[in-house]
Amino acid sequence: MADRVREDGRQVVVLLLAMAGMTACLIFDNSFWESRRDRSLREEAWLSNLSTVATVVVGVRAMYAEERRSG
Repeated sequence: MADRVREDGRQVVVLLLAMAGMTACLIFDNSFWESRRDRSLREEAWLSNLSTVATVVVGVRAMYAEERRSG
């Protein structure tokens, strides 16, 4: 029983790392990340980056869910 829980935990960690890696690759390879030097625009860039990460995470999660369903 403990081995099964440990194995499931490892699979979850690997899945989360894969999703994080895919999200980072999509964001940085496509230059979606914004950096602003101007202080007045930093909050806007932060909100833009937050929404970009959230959107890409939802897309990556949907991709993995579809793959798992069809696999």
